[in-house]
Amino acid sequence: QYRTTEEVNFTEVLDGILNDLNPLIESSNIQLQVVKEAHFVVLFNKDMATVLLSNLVRNALKHNSADKILKITSTSKALVLANSGVDIPLNPNLIFERFYKNGNAENSNGLGLSIVKSIIERQNKISLRYYFEEGLHQFKITKNTYTFQVLFRFVQLVNAQLEFDQHIVHVYEEGFLGHSIISFILSTNFSVLSSNCVFLFS
Repeated sequence: QYRTTEEVNFTEVLDGILNDLNPLIESSNIQLQVVKEAHFVVLFNKDMATVLLSNLVRNALKHNSADKILKITSTSKALVLANSGVDIPLNPNLIFERFYKNGNAENSNGLGLSIVKSIIERQNKISLRYYFEEGLHQFKITKNTYTFQVLFRFVQLVNAQLEFDQHIVHVYEEGFLGHSIISFILSTNFSVLSSNCVFLFS
């Protein structure tokens, strides 16, 4: 976790990044669509928020298609970056890996999304999910519930691991005590934590 945190307005940070990249956006003829219903604010490390969002935007620009769409939607609960690109979904289990290349694509995703993954894994305030919808590759940042934050912290203390596979969360932990406490947290707060996830223990 990052020790230096503050109330970070992700929407405003993203505005600054888009302003800095405006020459590139215009020269690439990207159709930028920004929908602001509300600001997305989280207790976070501001520098890491900037790196996270910058890499997501640059990835969206680099891997865009002839449609040249970049759509950003900000609400109080989520921040979504969606871009046109290849007409098929990417592998959500591999997209954040270094130099992942989809099928016969000429270019890999480089290090950008692996850096994003590293930032996400070192904190417990937000989650990031990739999905393909309405012909756009979408990256959705959401706030974690307090219960998830407690679970995340405990998982760190017992040296367990969480791996996310869309709506399935794999929990890897060898000790019975840790397993039992994690199960208790989930059983008492499951609906608060997530109504859309299945937890599998190994």
